[in-house]
Amino acid sequence: MKKKVMILVAMLTAFSLLAVLAFAGTQQENGYTLFKEVLKAEDTSIESGSVQGFLKVTDNGETLFSLKGQFEGNFEEEQASGQFTMVADGFEKTLDFYGANNLFYIIDALNETAYVGTDETMPERHNMKRDMNEEFKGLDDKSEAILDLLIGDMKHEFEIVEDTDGTLDVQFELTEEEIPALINLLLSLDDPEDMSFEAENSLEYSEYPLFNELENLEVKDVTLEDIQMTYLNITLDLDADKTMEGISVQVKFQGKDEFNVNHEVVLEGQVSNTESENVEIQVPDLTGYTIYEVNEQEQE
Repeated sequence: MKKKVMILVAMLTAFSLLAVLAFAGTQQENGYTLFKEVLKAEDTSIESGSVQGFLKVTDNGETLFSLKGQFEGNFEEEQASGQFTMVADGFEKTLDFYGANNLFYIIDALNETAYVGTDETMPERHNMKRDMNEEFKGLDDKSEAILDLLIGDMKHEFEIVEDTDGTLDVQFELTEEEIPALINLLLSLDDPEDMSFEAENSLEYSEYPLFNELENLEVKDVTLEDIQMTYLNITLDLDADKTMEGISVQVKFQGKDEFNVNHEVVLEGQVSNTESENVEIQVPDLTGYTIYEVNEQEQE
């Protein structure tokens, strides 16, 4: 699947930069120091609880794409369930999912269909599950030195702010005048004609109605020239123990389309987690559903 969707590429470019900045920075040096304290925490995993999140892209106020979801999990017993909703240009789809050990279900309740597979039939899920289970050892001295070098004077752009619940959050914010020239230079190097996405998987999507539907999902094409990042905000939500329990991101871009019309594209996202004991995951009742077994196909 190939789509020249410039703004989605800009999203990925922004997230790549955010990956550097988010592990890069945090009022004054005190905020940066607190940020590093958060990264130095060795045990940030939860055994059971819930995770919520959303991602939204707008163009001049019009929503191009949104994704929101939540799930509950008992990670010790390797069980999880949840729901997510995707909206794009008149298309809306809500899916439920359930996973236990090596087995997973993707459930389309509206169409009474379910897709069942294992880690072996969906390598991406296996890799994600493996990555999530890898223990984070915290920020070591070598990584901290590299971080300090990358951040430089931007450490002064981070603030410690008080949240509505009285806890302290770490906020990194850059206005248009403060955006490093390097970021906009990197954005300007991208050639729109080379911007495309191609789904690569050993599954034959056409065999599965849901996957075929998602494969052919059209997102409004917004191809912009002279793209400039004009705003960046990353906020780490901390609890009373200064442990990160959420992160929110907002990025704004400006550019012109082929008709010389100005556009402001805004990318917003947030993820938060809540730890709770004795989370019980309900096994879905698929009575009357059409069941598709997701099998790996050999590529020609």
